[in-house]
Amino acid sequence: VKGSVGDTGGALEALLGARELHAKAGTLCSPDGVAAVAQIAAAKAHLGDFEGALEEYVAGRDLCELAGALETPLGVLVLQGLAFVQGRLGKFDDQLQSLRCATSSVERAGALATFASPLTDTLLINRGLAEWRCGQSEAALASFEHAHALRRQAGNVALDTDGLLSHLAAVRAELGGPGKAAGELAQARGILLGSGGSDSEGGAEVLAK
Repeated sequence: VKGSVGDTGGALEALLGARELHAKAGTLCSPDGVAAVAQIAAAKAHLGDFEGALEEYVAGRDLCELAGALETPLGVLVLQGLAFVQGRLGKFDDQLQSLRCATSSVERAGALATFASPLTDTLLINRGLAEWRCGQSEAALASFEHAHALRRQAGNVALDTDGLLSHLAAVRAELGGPGKAAGELAQARGILLGSGGSDSEGGAEVLAK
C-alpha cells in the first residue's frame, strides 16, 4: 500500500543514495541536495526515528545557511520540519527558536505582508503555540493576532479549522481580557456550527467553553 512504513523505508534507501551522490559531487548545498536531506528527515520522522530526523533537519538547516537559502520556501520548510521534530522530542525552547527563525526568514523575504504566502498563517499559529507553551503569553498573543489580522485582510476570517479564535480567546483571558475573549469564543462557536466543524475534537472543545 502506498504510503506504508515499508514504502517509506524503500524511499529512504533511495534518498540516502541520492544524498551520497550529491556529497560526492559537492552539490549538497544545491536546492536538490538540500531537498534530498529534508526528505530523508521527513522519512525518518514518518518511521518514528525522531532523533535521526532531528540530525537530518539540523544538517539541512546548516546547508541552507551555507547556501544563503534560509529565506527560500525550501529553507522555511526545513525550519518548520525541524521545529516539528523538536516538539515531538520535547525540546520546546529549541522548537520556538526554529519557528522564530522561520518567521524571520519569511519576513525578510517580504512574504509576511500577505496571507497568500505559503503556510504563513500556519507558521504564525505554530509559533504562537510554541510561545504559549514556553510561558510567553504576550508573545503568543502577538503571533495569534498577526495571523488573525492577515486572515481579516484576506477575507478569510471564517476559516477557523485550526482553532485560531479559541487560541486567541484563551490567551486573552489568561492575560486579563475576558470581554474580547468572550467575543472571540462566540465567533468561533458560530463558525464551527455554520461549517459543521463542531464534530471535531477542537470544535467540541470550543463549544464546551
